[in-house]
Amino acid sequence: MARRTATAVDLPKSVEEAAGLLGRYAALTADIAAIDAERAIKRAEIDQDADERIARREEELKAIFARLKPWWAVAGDQVTGGKKRSAELGGCDIGIRTTPPRLVLQAKEPEMIRRLQGLRWSRVKEFLRTKVSLDKQAIIKEIGTGKDGHLGMLGFTTRQTDEFFIAPIAPEHEPGDSEDVANG
Repeated sequence: MARRTATAVDLPKSVEEAAGLLGRYAALTADIAAIDAERAIKRAEIDQDADERIARREEELKAIFARLKPWWAVAGDQVTGGKKRSAELGGCDIGIRTTPPRLVLQAKEPEMIRRLQGLRWSRVKEFLRTKVSLDKQAIIKEIGTGKDGHLGMLGFTTRQTDEFFIAPIAPEHEPGDSEDVANG
């Protein structure tokens, strides 16, 4: 395997140079936030325009549907010759079709679950879902108390590391000035 070397990084040579880089970092962060906010505004405007245009068309679709449904009840047999339940007409399929089955409950779902669980039937579990997952936050909290005996024996531990960070405090410029900061 070939040996890899890291790309050389030009480190700041003084506190002043580091402060300048951090100023640039803060300016870029503020610019990104401003650009992202502008994008959100433009998206909202585009979405609103599209929603309005779609709503008008959906209203027209509903009106057309309302006119054609009773028409099909009367004219469907004439269009299909009485042999089919649907037909291709005007670039659309129109007709009557059977919907997929949907479950109808005689009581509210919790009651129906209780009824199923009360049965002495080997297949009950086939009809009930149980999702089991780790509550990671609860486990981390328990380990943090130092009372993790059972969890520790099972192999649960936590890990924390130190990580480098930069968090801009407050922008000292107007958003959009980062190009000026970089290019003088």
